[in-house]
Amino acid sequence: PAPSAVIDYYLAEPAPRVVLEILDARGQVVRTFDNATGGAAPRGALPLPAKAGTNRFEWDLRYPGAATFPGIVLRYAVPGEGPLAPPGEYTVCLTANGVTQTQPLAVRRDPRSTDITDADLQEQFKLAMEIRDALGRAHESVIRIRSLDAQLEKSAAEAKDSGISQNAALIKSKLDEIESDLYQVKNRSPRDTLNYPIKLNNQLAVLQRLVDMGEARPTDQDHAVFRELSGRLKEILDRLDQVLATDLKQLNGQLTAHKLNTITAR
Repeated sequence: PAPSAVIDYYLAEPAPRVVLEILDARGQVVRTFDNATGGAAPRGALPLPAKAGTNRFEWDLRYPGAATFPGIVLRYAVPGEGPLAPPGEYTVCLTANGVTQTQPLAVRRDPRSTDITDADLQEQFKLAMEIRDALGRAHESVIRIRSLDAQLEKSAAEAKDSGISQNAALIKSKLDEIESDLYQVKNRSPRDTLNYPIKLNNQLAVLQRLVDMGEARPTDQDHAVFRELSGRLKEILDRLDQVLATDLKQLNGQLTAHKLNTITAR
């Protein structure tokens, strides 16, 4: 398959801001690239250009990936890499200098692949997106736990009551255990993944990559592994919800009684 969709556009004059959107056949935004925010040029691609004259941008044919967090290290997977777009009709929408224009963009499967159908690739995309969403929930939970840890440390430092400090330390211990089940917290570089076993998020990321690899309908084994990992994720996130609903609620009651700022489970 072609590695990217090449998009050429002409600007009569330089644009302070260029926004390029990829929409699917239903008109839903697949990706947004905006040179003003600096964000989101596909991996390996140049930033969205905005000079006068002819410009070129390449979409890597991928949907957005799961959320990431600072310092994330994965083995056999790329943080933030989303599933490949399935065959279909898309639209490129470009806005620059107050003018918006659209053009159609068709994504086709390799015509030499006679043993698969577009329906097979839609199933491949569907499962890859489900895995990505599960991976996103895992990563968002890690982000949430790290925010809670910072708040707990601050509350423990501000509290003069030893009971608050002890409860904060206990909750932090539970949260750290949950985080370590979601992510290999000992990772500091790619080499560390050779010494420490990967955790649930890395297993999901690798499964997403395997499902997304090549052009084929997902196997029964793909679905079976995803069900297993999804069940494990639910178990871990249920533990997190229990800590927030019980332990954190009790601690916030203590903080309120001592007229201290409560901890937000955001």
